[in-house]
Amino acid sequence: MSFQARLCRELVQEDFGTFPAKVTFQLLLKGRLSLYDIVRFTKLTQRQVRESLVTLIHHGCVYFTDPVELRREPTFYQVDPIRVMMRLRIGSIMRVSEEQFGVNDL
Repeated sequence: MSFQARLCRELVQEDFGTFPAKVTFQLLLKGRLSLYDIVRFTKLTQRQVRESLVTLIHHGCVYFTDPVELRREPTFYQVDPIRVMMRLRIGSIMRVSEEQFGVNDL
């Protein structure tokens, strides 16, 4: 288990909760996975995994592949650890933006 995976898990757990943290951690450990595989490895329900993936995709932490039109392939999901760790810098980015543009302009 790498320090990067543990750090990303802690960041996601702090920002989004336990279920997205489990999903993120498994994706970081195992790499690209389908929905079925994520459910199997995390031992969460399919609904919990889907809701976690929606949240993570919305915030740009997880990417997915679209299946080709004529082929019957599952959608695969993958975490971008750099985007997850960039969440550490949000506070300083907001502070600089506030100093640059003022509170009312944000």
